[in-house]
Amino acid sequence: MFSQYSGKLDVSGLDTSSAKTMRSMFEESHIDEIDISFFDTSDVRDMSFMFRLCKTKELLVNMLDTSNVEDMSDMFAM
Repeated sequence: MFSQYSGKLDVSGLDTSSAKTMRSMFEESHIDEIDISFFDTSDVRDMSFMFRLCKTKELLVNMLDTSNVEDMSDMFAM
């Protein structure tokens, strides 16, 4: 979705309540701050490669619900 994106990014209006995958969502992106602490991830099953090779100064993921995630492989791989 935002793979290889560069610049400022505001995802505060993004409705993720029915998302099943976030695979490679921010892979190889260059974003100063990524705040997805408000994302509804209760139905997400795949977060693999989500932040792979992502370059960011601040990553806020403290409230993510990962209880149903089955694949987090290489989620933060550098």
